[in-house]
Amino acid sequence: MGLKILLIIFLTTACGTMTRNQVMVGEFDFFMEGDIPVAAKSIPIKRISWFRELTMQTDLVYLKGESLLNLGKSNSIVAARNKCPTFLIIGLYNELNSSPRKSDIMALFLGSSSVEKVPVDDVKKLLASHPQYIENSFHQYDFHGLCFNQLTSSFELSLPGYSSAQMQF
Repeated sequence: MGLKILLIIFLTTACGTMTRNQVMVGEFDFFMEGDIPVAAKSIPIKRISWFRELTMQTDLVYLKGESLLNLGKSNSIVAARNKCPTFLIIGLYNELNSSPRKSDIMALFLGSSSVEKVPVDDVKKLLASHPQYIENSFHQYDFHGLCFNQLTSSFELSLPGYSSAQMQF
């Protein structure tokens, strides 16, 4: 009898303190319609999502900046592309009062001496002109341009309480 009670207490305590923080990495295509060359029919968008148990806390989508030029003319993207050896556009979303916060992720980028934030004012307008903008809830994301001062193809994101995630671009 005492052993059963001890086992029940142990299992209850073990399950009650268990947290399941996960990082999921994926990719999807932003398909375009209309009279567009076949090579430019889709824009690959990569994603890293941070979950606490089954709830997404923060989501990061990213793509090579110049790929958005397939959606239309953008002076800010052209200027950044000409200035930066590696130029990314990132979109950040997070639940209210969740962790990690968008500012935590931006701090990882901007804490690196090889990355600086560049203005990309017209990104949301370019994306909003496309039907998938609503389907992907991009209206809830904050978009930023990142200029890597050297040619690079990856960046590691390491947030407390989560395993590291490697951005590949």
